Amino acid sequence: MWVPLDFKKIKLYSNEKKTLLLAGLFFAINTIFIIYDIYYFSLLPIAILILYLSIFRFDYLFWILIFCTPLSINLFNVDAGLGLSVPTEPILFGMMIIFFIKLALEKSFDKRIIRHPITIAIIIYLIWILFTSITSEIPVVSFKFFLTRLWFIVSFFFIATQIFKRIEHIYKYFWLYFISFSFVIIYSTTKLLHSDFTKHITYTVMHPFYNDHTAY
Repeated sequence: MWVPLDFKKIKLYSNEKKTLLLAGLFFAINTIFIIYDIYYFSLLPIAILILYLSIFRFDYLFWILIFCTPLSINLFNVDAGLGLSVPTEPILFGMMIIFFIKLALEKSFDKRIIRHPITIAIIIYLIWILFTSITSEIPVVSFKFFLTRLWFIVSFFFIATQIFKRIEHIYKYFWLYFISFSFVIIYSTTKLLHSDFTKHITYTVMHPFYNDHTAY
């Protein structure tokens, strides 16, 4: 199994008292943040879990990404009027960073993938977007677009080519996506039943999940 970093024979020791102390400390600090309407600190345990999976079980992180895709929630006007899909885009960003760290440390990747015409076309595409972002009238928006294209392509093309070397992983991919997407279908269909199947509701019926009515 391809993983970004090869850590071998690492022993993890747990201490119940220290664990309870850290949990209590996190709860106290997070409560203070919430009182002042600061909610980002609540995401710290998720960030730690993602970091752990990125280092030790990178394939698990990929499967979590696939399962969460239909259940992702879009947040608008997060910063500079930009939107963010959670938890998928933070996971994609983390996977992209780990991928580049792997390349920097190992200085190797499957040469068959690199030399493939599709890969070459994708690289040219990314270079062109980067160039036009530099000359853009609104660079912040343009670089955000470039970054989103980059983390999608890194995760669902470059990383996926290594994950799918095992044929059974292709079936796992479809099943994980199917299970979570089935929930969205049932949820959306139930809302449609109470709206007389009007045309307008079809564009928002899946809200807050998977904001793509064409896919639904």
